[in-house]
Amino acid sequence: MMMISTLIKSLTLFLCLALSVGFYTLVERKVLSYAQLRKGPNKAGFLGIPQPLADAMKLFTKETTKIQKSMFILYNISPVLATSIMFITWMLYNTPANQNTIIKLSIMLFIVISSLNVYTIMLSGWASNSKYALLGAIRAVAQTISYEISMALLIMSILLISLNFNMEKTSISQMPTLWMMFILPLIFSAWMITMLAETNRSPFDLAEGESELVSGFNIEYGSGEFALLFIAEYGSILFVTVLTATLMLKGSFNTINLTQMVKIMTLAFTFLWVRATFPRMRYDALMSLTWKTFLTLTICSVTMLITHNNI
Repeated sequence: MMMISTLIKSLTLFLCLALSVGFYTLVERKVLSYAQLRKGPNKAGFLGIPQPLADAMKLFTKETTKIQKSMFILYNISPVLATSIMFITWMLYNTPANQNTIIKLSIMLFIVISSLNVYTIMLSGWASNSKYALLGAIRAVAQTISYEISMALLIMSILLISLNFNMEKTSISQMPTLWMMFILPLIFSAWMITMLAETNRSPFDLAEGESELVSGFNIEYGSGEFALLFIAEYGSILFVTVLTATLMLKGSFNTINLTQMVKIMTLAFTFLWVRATFPRMRYDALMSLTWKTFLTLTICSVTMLITHNNI
């Protein structure tokens, strides 16, 4: 009975995440359309609200394309792995579906799980047996690995402030006011830019630049497999907004209240606003930013915090 109950809760959480991703994409299309002085989805139902459900129905009922020379097992398992990794990440969040889950080292587990996304991207591009997909996968892996270093050092900075590995008890706002005035804006700005690059969002979506790479590593995917990759990407974005609200904006990781929802929605809108505003960077500028700027900044912040804590 316990196994059945756990399975039902997990499926409920997955369905809620899929619905959240669907309606987040609807908000994105609306924001981008109004930024470009057009209406966006408005034909399916009232104000186009059922549009994500129509898109999901179309994708999951569409015939799956079979790539003749692809590595069949890896090609088909990669989207499932990507979605599973995103789902496991969300298991760190204490929702009604996993209220009894208490992980003392949840920050470390998040770093470990997020680093696995590289393998799903590489497998998707390589197993497709397409030069376009492989080139997109190589660029995505190089970008993700580079920005994971900055992300890990930024998280280390936060851990040196809170001296706790539990997400619920970790917050940069626990630092003295004088230090926050100088370090918080730098760390927060670097964190937001790193998260944009880590989740392959504009202006750092070099892995999926449609005009240059023909959608990148997922070019050979369609129907339900593409939908799974889509859910994995946007589910990670939503988790990042919750994590940022907790670590940087003194939010709560285990409870939902009005203040927390406003913080999460503001951060989620920021991802959309950045995509509608900024042009895509050149790839060499993208890599130069993390190795020459963020790496120096994060190492300096970690060194200052170690000195401050007399470690």
